[in-house]
Amino acid sequence: MLFVGLPQQHAFTITDAAYCLFLVGIAGLAFNVRIISETLWRVVFGISVLFLVHTWLVMPVLYRRESLAWHQVALIQLFAIPALPLFLGLFLYAWRSPSVWRRAAQQDAAADATAELRR
Repeated sequence: MLFVGLPQQHAFTITDAAYCLFLVGIAGLAFNVRIISETLWRVVFGISVLFLVHTWLVMPVLYRRESLAWHQVALIQLFAIPALPLFLGLFLYAWRSPSVWRRAAQQDAAADATAELRR
């Protein structure tokens, strides 16, 4: 039997909210659509870099203070590797997707022109 008893309840934290936001950005990249604004996603990418630094530089020091061996810390870090494409995707969405943001700017300009004509 793999699990003994029910898992502990997990409170939704700010970290969980941040990763949900990261996944929304990845969805924007995957579907090639604008979600809110380019500036927001550049800020979100900056936050994701802070998460990356925390995971790869700060957490090993904290784990060592809890007297974990280096091989245990390395194993924990190994589980963080699948998150690397997430950070790359956020970078691509925020900084390297001009077609998404240009098309959105053209649509905004067309909407403004239509609003002016209606006045």
